[in-house]
Parts: sequence; C-alpha cells; structure tokens
Amino acid sequence: MEEAETKKGRKRRRRFRRSREERILSGFCGGLGDYFDIDPVLIRIGFIALFLLTGIGPAYIALYIIGAIFTPLEKKKEVE
Repeated sequence: MEEAETKKGRKRRRRFRRSREERILSGFCGGLGDYFDIDPVLIRIGFIALFLLTGIGPAYIALYIIGAIFTPLEKKKEVE
C-alpha cells in the first residue's frame, strides 16, 4: 500500500476517504479510485455492471449507501 509523507518526515499509510473532488453523489467511488489509484469512472462502471448483470442489484445499492455513510470525507485542501 502506498505511504504518505507527514510534515515531520515520517511515513504513514494512506487512509480511505470519500473524495471531495471526484464526486458525483457522495464521493465514495472517487475515494475508492484515489485509494487504489484507478480512474473513478472505472469504479462507477463496475458498480453499474454488477448491479445490472447480477441478480443481487439491491445489495450493491446497499453497499454504496453504507460505504457513503460510514466512510469519512477527506479533509479540505489548503488553497495556495
């Protein structure tokens, strides 16, 4: 997993957060894309494909809603 550099030079693991920039509804798919370094559009297409092609579509909607509720929003970035 990729590590992020802190202000003091120590390394810490990246945490999964909902995205503020790559969001359409809640930022959940954008956060997944940022975390796994994948284009969020591919994550969204995957969710839609799983919803349409499997018989358990409501389970994917529930997964998205639960993820959006319990995943924290990323911190605001400072304006330079």
